[in-house]
Amino acid sequence: MRTLMQQGFGFSWVLPEGAELIKKSLAPSCLFIDSEQFAQTNAKHRFEKRGIAAFVSVAAPLSVLAHERGWAVAVEAAKSDPAVLGGQRAERVVQAVANACDQGADAIVICDELFMPGAQIDPFFALEHLMPCYQELVQAATTAGIPAVFHTQGDARGLYPALAGVGFAGVHVAHPQPDRVRELFSAARESKLVPIGGIVGEGIMERPLDEAVALAVELAQGGPAIICDDGTLEGEDQMARAAQVLTEARRRCHG
Repeated sequence: MRTLMQQGFGFSWVLPEGAELIKKSLAPSCLFIDSEQFAQTNAKHRFEKRGIAAFVSVAAPLSVLAHERGWAVAVEAAKSDPAVLGGQRAERVVQAVANACDQGADAIVICDELFMPGAQIDPFFALEHLMPCYQELVQAATTAGIPAVFHTQGDARGLYPALAGVGFAGVHVAHPQPDRVRELFSAARESKLVPIGGIVGEGIMERPLDEAVALAVELAQGGPAIICDDGTLEGEDQMARAAQVLTEARRRCHG
């Protein structure tokens, strides 16, 4: 069984827009890439050539349903009949995880946005109905020897123990408040999960560069951590600023 890296510096879903930027900046430890993009390109070869771990993302059944019907409708449908998360929809997602592992993923990122405005998931519903879905996906990854990471926007710390319990190795922390990010990193570590994140996309152009770097360094030095953006970067300017943060944070951590 391959283990999830305990330290590193990476980017989330910045391809293809940020491809040239990444080539010109530091060599990231890992990059997130959508499973369909990973399967339809020679990304694995290009990642391996540069020593970059491929964190391949797959949408969980609730997110698949939301892409079909919209978030508000999907959440209400799942609450009314949790069986809509199973069947062929779940089978396709499990197969997508298995395919990504076969194609050379270094980690699988299971994505579910549980805190969408107007369509938030109750924690009890998540524990009773979503966690078994996640466990099946994690098992598909770990059976292939690949670690799994969970991604959602917002404060999901209440789910961290359960996520660790079903076999996740890490969590992608995505919250717009830097102080809350600190708390989420600590909560993840307490649950024996590797936190991934630390670069807050919201307000990144207005936030002083040194302030963002200081947070990244603090989180990197506080325990297991992969310093990465939170998945909310928009446009080349924000990507360039995130690259600056990563480059300087890595320099300060490694000298």
